[in-house]
Amino acid sequence: MAGERNTDSPYLFFHQWLNSKFVDPNKLSAEINAAFEKIKTQQSSGIKLDQNSMNVVKSVVQHYVETLKTNLNPVDSTKTTYDNSLTHHDMRRIVKEALLLYDADKTGKVDYALESGGGSILSTRCSESYVEKNGRFTVLGLPLWSDENSPRTAIQPDVQPGKCWAFKGSQGYLVIQLSYTIYPTGFTLEHIPVSLSPSGSIDSAPKDFSVWGLSSEKDFEGTLLGRYTFEIDGEPLQYFEVQNLTSVPFSLVELKIHSNHGNLEYTCLYRFRVHGTRA
Repeated sequence: MAGERNTDSPYLFFHQWLNSKFVDPNKLSAEINAAFEKIKTQQSSGIKLDQNSMNVVKSVVQHYVETLKTNLNPVDSTKTTYDNSLTHHDMRRIVKEALLLYDADKTGKVDYALESGGGSILSTRCSESYVEKNGRFTVLGLPLWSDENSPRTAIQPDVQPGKCWAFKGSQGYLVIQLSYTIYPTGFTLEHIPVSLSPSGSIDSAPKDFSVWGLSSEKDFEGTLLGRYTFEIDGEPLQYFEVQNLTSVPFSLVELKIHSNHGNLEYTCLYRFRVHGTRA
């Protein structure tokens, strides 16, 4: 049975992250929720959506700064120039820094599978990468991937059309060494939107999958952490909570992809994240 997933827009991740990093969770929550509800109901193009999200971010940070100034001024009345010190340039810098911090992983959650953070691929079991004879698969002359895209691609941050690990058929396996031993709390699977697909289809996206905690690379049974379904008409980035919480921490997890959305030749895995709390 497929597990429930968080169907909210990815921009909700930013809302949660900003609250936890910069703002008292009890402050501004109603206003921010209302703002992000507007984003979620947008039916316009992706470009306009991104612009709207930027405006919301600016509004939230602006309100936060005003709240901060109000709280700081009574503490030190000698700093009477504080109000005037936050210029438009300062505001742009604050917003930029907040966005850069958030964009490091888009979810606002630590990814313990990320290669640059210390994660690594230990095994693909019997999964076979899909590559044409010339080492490059193309549609209408546009490259979708090359043999340079190894399984490591799935734990790297650059999610661009064609930059995926493609394996033959609809079933594949990935054993990941995490950067730390953790108590898993959730997973994020990301695929490009259909609007960015050169072929106009994303039927090679994973569909049904499960995640397992392993005691070693040779552990072929493991502990089931959850079974899920990646919705092809959902957001490109979908978060899934752990279904079976365990008191045992893990430093190895296995992603098992059981099916895709209809492609008979291959499946493309763009990005898989593992979240949790360190043991």
